[in-house]
Amino acid sequence: MLLPEPSPGDVFFDLEGDPFVGVGGREYLFGFVQEDEIGQRIYDYRWATTADEEKQAFEWFVDTVIARWSAYPAMHIYHFHALRGPPL
Repeated sequence: MLLPEPSPGDVFFDLEGDPFVGVGGREYLFGFVQEDEIGQRIYDYRWATTADEEKQAFEWFVDTVIARWSAYPAMHIYHFHALRGPPL
């Protein structure tokens, strides 16, 4: 009941990382779901295992959000975060 009214421009974003993976110790997945012009949900993502790929993935996400915000000024970005520990 506390969430704002939905917007067709809403984005559901998740960022997953593992700092202990492999030799380089870096692995990130930038992913999000958005609706296209006809209401179909589309999942898009970028993997990053180097600092340069991480920067490119972050810039790609921000550029995508800015373009979407221009088209849908009432949009929201929702991010999933699992609770740890006992419920509040």
